[in-house]
Amino acid sequence: MKITLLRHSEVEEAYHKCYNGHIDIGLSERGKEQADSLAQEFKNTPFDLVYCSDLLRTRATLAPFTQKEQAIYTKELREKSWGKHEGKTFDTIIAEGEIEYKTFYNG
Repeated sequence: MKITLLRHSEVEEAYHKCYNGHIDIGLSERGKEQADSLAQEFKNTPFDLVYCSDLLRTRATLAPFTQKEQAIYTKELREKSWGKHEGKTFDTIIAEGEIEYKTFYNG
């Protein structure tokens, strides 16, 4: 058995370096180009099953694939929800003062 895992392409620029979790965001122009390129790479690859998260960014990544017709879309493949921190950068989350980051590096 062979399993092929693909992550969604680059998301909209406003969400770069953010904890996006369940936010339903699309792809950047570069992300759309990446999806097209991936689709070409796998154009002649047969798959027995295709599973995809139900979020826009994953569906948009799969859109140019010929295999999208057989896809099963499910919320079970969403990434971790970050709750009230979704859509925020690490620096923004720390600046809010509710969470303290400590390093364990002793160098």
